[in-house]
Amino acid sequence: MISIDSYFLNHFSAKRFPRWQLFWNIFSDAKILAIVMYALPVLYLFFFADNWSAIFKLTGSVIASIVIGYVLKAIILRPRPHNHITYLGKSDSSFPSLHTLCAFNLAFLLSSYFPQIGITWYIYACLVGMARMYVQVHYFTDVIGGLVLGTGLAWGILNLL
Repeated sequence: MISIDSYFLNHFSAKRFPRWQLFWNIFSDAKILAIVMYALPVLYLFFFADNWSAIFKLTGSVIASIVIGYVLKAIILRPRPHNHITYLGKSDSSFPSLHTLCAFNLAFLLSSYFPQIGITWYIYACLVGMARMYVQVHYFTDVIGGLVLGTGLAWGILNLL
């Protein structure tokens, strides 16, 4: 696994592809992720579909993703690539990628509520994961961990609730 992490860290970054910086920064931004994959679908479900069950499941899944992600980060304590400093001069844990966890969690749920554009949600979630590697705040295995956890959590929410 470490060789896969090293490969992506060395071969997929702003150092090698500087012209793509703005593109990947957009997909790496949590605010844009929240607007595209949470706020806009929830507004649609509220105003046009009147589907309160879906709204509650989406909201609960985002909250659960964040809680599970931060608990795992606190337990695993994997340093970010290059000891990346994130906010207020503090470095935080890398595994799992919380952006990817939320993106795949929402992609799974949204593809069940909007099946006609289901592939679009997954493409967006993949771009989020790739962007997190491009800006070098996550390893490949962090992104895969977020993918697996997010998909599993969404499956559980849809099938168990």
